[in-house]
Amino acid sequence: VAPRSLPGGPPDRLSEEHTKRWEEVTRIVSMMDRQNYFEMLGVKESADTNDISKKYMTLAKQWHPDRMPAELAELRPWVEEIFHLFTLASDTLGDLKKRVEYQKTVMQGGGTPESERKLNVMVESAINFQKVDVLVKRRRYDDALEICDSAMAVVRKEADYPAMKAWICLLY
Repeated sequence: VAPRSLPGGPPDRLSEEHTKRWEEVTRIVSMMDRQNYFEMLGVKESADTNDISKKYMTLAKQWHPDRMPAELAELRPWVEEIFHLFTLASDTLGDLKKRVEYQKTVMQGGGTPESERKLNVMVESAINFQKVDVLVKRRRYDDALEICDSAMAVVRKEADYPAMKAWICLLY
């Protein structure tokens, strides 16, 4: 699974203050990919909803996309992502039922944006494998091969796709 894209280096035209902010955005985006919601917000797992709310409000004031200076407009997509993740973390940890479910996910090794992307790729891969099977049964071999090729580009360690592709080539 490809890591989240990061902004390029800061343009030379920026002031020292804006260059530091650019570098901070890059650093935060790269760290958040591997952080769970507690780490993102900088709170302990035992933090109560009041502490979570206070921390979120502090972060929201700092990271709201509308607070970015015009000179850093290029960074807006990444700042929106940062703000979205802070909001999602606050909403999840501030709701007792969601928090309990989320803590189970974290205990099982998930709960980070990176792990969510990996899970989504695995689910999509399984769905695509079923599509390939249906396409083969309908003798739509070109479409089935296309899905196999795109899936093998994403899921490199899965042996089912090369095997399916070989089978399709034999049928074709």
